[in-house]
Amino acid sequence: MDITGVYKEVNGDNQGVDITGLVKRVDGSNKGADITAGIKVVGGDNKGLSITGLYNQFEKINDWSIAYATLGNNVKKVGENAFYFHVGLINRTGNSYSPLINVGGVKNIPRLMKNVFKKKGKLEDNLE
Repeated sequence: MDITGVYKEVNGDNQGVDITGLVKRVDGSNKGADITAGIKVVGGDNKGLSITGLYNQFEKINDWSIAYATLGNNVKKVGENAFYFHVGLINRTGNSYSPLINVGGVKNIPRLMKNVFKKKGKLEDNLE
């Protein structure tokens, strides 16, 4: 868990739980849960939960993303096996815009859930 006062910049990938004051900028991929008061910008793949006061911008989503931003969420590319649920005043995914709620890839939820349980089984095997 990382708590940053005003600004957090990550050169490369970021993973885990982060609470950031105003701006969080990640050059690579971002995995985990984030709470940011202002703006979050991810230059790579975003996976996880994002709660942002103003605005989220993600380069791409290849797995899953649940995001809230008061003004909106901007996603440039979405993989064909991705699931996303975004809430904000204006949400952009690729070239399409939607007000308030933007949901896509619902058909991929069973596959994503199956992958979660596969990974859990492998972890249990390694612990024994």
